[in-house]
Amino acid sequence: LDWDEGPERGGPSAPYRQSERRDLYTARVDDLIAAGHAYRCFCTPGMLEADTAEQRRKKLPPRYVGRCRAIPVDEALAKASSGERFTVRFRAPHGRRLLLPDLVRGQVSFVTGGIEDFMLLRSDGRPSYNLAVVVDDAAMGITHVLRGEDHLSNTPKQVLLAEALGHEPPAFGHLPLLLGDDGAPLSKRHGRASLADLRAAGHTPEGILNYLALCGWSHPEAKEILTVEELRASFDLGRVGGGGSIFDAKRLAWIDAHHLRAMTWERLRALCEAVAVEAPTPETLALIQPNLRTLWDARDLGAIFREPFDPGEDAVRALKTFDASPLLGAAGAVEAGDYDAFIAALKARAPGYKGKRLFMPLRLALTGREDGPELREIFAALGADRRRARLAEAARRLGGA
Repeated sequence: LDWDEGPERGGPSAPYRQSERRDLYTARVDDLIAAGHAYRCFCTPGMLEADTAEQRRKKLPPRYVGRCRAIPVDEALAKASSGERFTVRFRAPHGRRLLLPDLVRGQVSFVTGGIEDFMLLRSDGRPSYNLAVVVDDAAMGITHVLRGEDHLSNTPKQVLLAEALGHEPPAFGHLPLLLGDDGAPLSKRHGRASLADLRAAGHTPEGILNYLALCGWSHPEAKEILTVEELRASFDLGRVGGGGSIFDAKRLAWIDAHHLRAMTWERLRALCEAVAVEAPTPETLALIQPNLRTLWDARDLGAIFREPFDPGEDAVRALKTFDASPLLGAAGAVEAGDYDAFIAALKARAPGYKGKRLFMPLRLALTGREDGPELREIFAALGADRRRARLAEAARRLGGA
């Protein structure tokens, strides 16, 4: 996505890092304490662990027991001023039912009695997640929050906190999660569970965005290959389903291949430069683009046409399985420059080779790969001198002439 503003781009809402916004969080917490919506908690980690152990023994859900909720403000301030360590907790109201509209799920109901007095500030002054997002959303003018359904339980806390601070909460929409093959939420144990993993696999931003948009949403005309502009024009939260989508690596690869094969040379070059990969020339791209599946293919297939060229040990081992020395020796002696004439002359010189036994050794010797552009196109692009040199090198590596 193209960010409107942020730590790398800047903007009117700076600073953007939480570590640089602590004064703002502290000021808002002071406002909450003064208004009676928050209080200092002096419970030690040992006390909290004992409370949790007792609740588990009684088979109750673990939650803060409210031990410090009734400490008078002046007494709490005196304890804090004397150096006693404390956290700050939100004073969750009891006896309220919250009916919250959700852009994906419709109206969702919560009872505030099930919400504990959750933490706002840790003992070292760091803000909790709920405090930081509520304060930042208000300060930065956030109107809509779209996130995974695993954050649904945070919504009533954030709405209550926004109300206490006098802010209008943003509109929330909770999207279904991506799942692994076992139906559990996608995680590291399933493999590619982060954008970094997908980038490392050579997927492009266009392909990733297209695939993720189709997880739980469908285009009104059932289109599957969509540009950012097409997604922007057609995406509607009303078409997002409530069930999770199983991550499909094959579908992602299929979608990404379509984007790579339609990509301009300028865009591909920019993507290659971003990951320190040498981009193919425009002429080379025209040859290899129909074979691109990931960004790494642009690197690997582009290497076919670069010098110095080394077929690699894998190709040499594969050539040995074809008993290719006689064929390569014969190929090196053929002078014909036209592909069809070359193949005809080679068949005459090496009559025992035909079909895969003829064409695969030629491909391996000329490219070092078993796949790639059409052999006819490779033949023409390399030219006579480079063809002859590569055939001779492959023959030499096999111990032939």
